[in-house]
Amino acid sequence: MSRGVNDKNANGRKAEVSLTLLADDGKPIANTEVRFEQTRHDFLFGCALPTWHRGNQEAEEPFKDVFSILFNYLTTETALKWRGLEPRKGQLNWKVVDRIVEWAESKRIAVKGYPLVWGNGPKGSGVPRWLLNKPDKEIARQLYKRVRRVVERYASRMTCWDVINEPFHATWFEDELGSGYMKEALGWVREAAPQAKLLINEYDLVGFDKELARFIKLAKKLQEQGAPLDGIGLQCHPGSRWLRPDEIISACDRIGELGLEVHITELTVPIEKQPVKGRPEGGVWNEETQAEYFDMFFRTAFAHPAVKAITIWGLWDGMVWQNNSGIVRRDFSRKPVFDALDKLINHEWRTTCVLKTDQRGECSFRGYLGQYHVETHAGSRKLTASFHLDGRSETASVALA
Repeated sequence: MSRGVNDKNANGRKAEVSLTLLADDGKPIANTEVRFEQTRHDFLFGCALPTWHRGNQEAEEPFKDVFSILFNYLTTETALKWRGLEPRKGQLNWKVVDRIVEWAESKRIAVKGYPLVWGNGPKGSGVPRWLLNKPDKEIARQLYKRVRRVVERYASRMTCWDVINEPFHATWFEDELGSGYMKEALGWVREAAPQAKLLINEYDLVGFDKELARFIKLAKKLQEQGAPLDGIGLQCHPGSRWLRPDEIISACDRIGELGLEVHITELTVPIEKQPVKGRPEGGVWNEETQAEYFDMFFRTAFAHPAVKAITIWGLWDGMVWQNNSGIVRRDFSRKPVFDALDKLINHEWRTTCVLKTDQRGECSFRGYLGQYHVETHAGSRKLTASFHLDGRSETASVALA
């Protein structure tokens, strides 16, 4: 098997920690069994969240119920696209985005803003109609206003931004303003949201060596210019092609060599019973093959040290970009791929253990990075606490009450 697929504990996803457990009176909890249960991952497992319209609103709640079982990270699929957010100059409708963010916060789900700058005009949703045919100075001025007002509104509520989306395939802004718009837009976002992760996002990079080399050249140029670039977003819409582990690893290696993070931003497979291309054993794309592919892809990406997030681009078959590419069917019954992801995210890659402290109240374990619930009993009293295993500290004290 290829490197990465089998290594559950690779590349810093786990850490060792020695804990001293203290009761509420400050005394060590000695010679006592303690249960540690991970309640949240640090790694970002994500999915796109669509904008609901008349005709499918009844699916919103079951969609969100399914979403929150697996994912701790969401991407605003359509709500922030410029043409929809500001259909008329100066008239912005924030209601949909605000509602998404409020729900995410209620579930402790991190949010990525997508897309800030997407030059897929004149027909696409990344460029409003009222901006077309304007002089380049006006386009630049309006782009600055667009980026700053969106980011400033959500700077404390969105942790990551796809700042430039598909610069190789959606070139309207470059055609109008020149390639310098990318560095400028990244700088505007950094000024407004200093702590956020800033990405440029593109498709046909994994398994496409020439396109990947070209994109890496762009990233290096932005770095040399001093642009505040934190990572590369790899869209993975391979159609009927099976992206192999070595292709995934190679792309992540080459990006990681730049010191940049890798975010898998849009992972899909259309399920239309077409032949599987690129897999030695062949087969056709069906629900079982989809589950096998996602299992392989998640294991490979999760095992790579440069990868910080994996986001799928379709949850519900009733509202997906590619046919039957969701992880639940139209009636919200679970496909095999849902069960495969549930097994990985909520079981195989989640740490739960029961340990006994020594006479000093100390114990140690190795666990996946994230938030933990701690529970024990002192006589008839139940004592609880929470702590964050972040891999930066090898020792810690935890007070239970």
